[in-house]
Amino acid sequence: MISKSKKEQQWEQFEESESIHRRQSYKRAAVLATVFIIAAASLDWVVFREMFKAFFGARLVTGALLLLVLFGLTVTTNRTLFRIMGHCVALLPMLVIDWMIYHTGGGSSPYYGGLCTVLVGATLILRWPTTDSIIN
Repeated sequence: MISKSKKEQQWEQFEESESIHRRQSYKRAAVLATVFIIAAASLDWVVFREMFKAFFGARLVTGALLLLVLFGLTVTTNRTLFRIMGHCVALLPMLVIDWMIYHTGGGSSPYYGGLCTVLVGATLILRWPTTDSIIN
């Protein structure tokens, strides 16, 4: 049997340590995303009151899905599934904001700033490796 080199052992230890930190940051991001996506409904009330009900419903559904992802992050041990759920933490808010941008004027929509905020927040909070940042 071929033994692993010291470098390979160190890499495995690093990946294990990083996995623990990613799990914590993904959970933290899911909670923050849930709070912020629902709290931002106050902006809908001020800026697009006529669309408030539809937007609030979409925000509630997104919040519920984020809580489901949070639960999945808590119970899963599968690394691939864990990585996919980590992407969902950023993808779900981006999708609902994209939908709101579509319904409020496209590229000139004030919700465009929200999309940028999600992207920056995801990069800072989720501790993604470069490949994951490129994917999203």
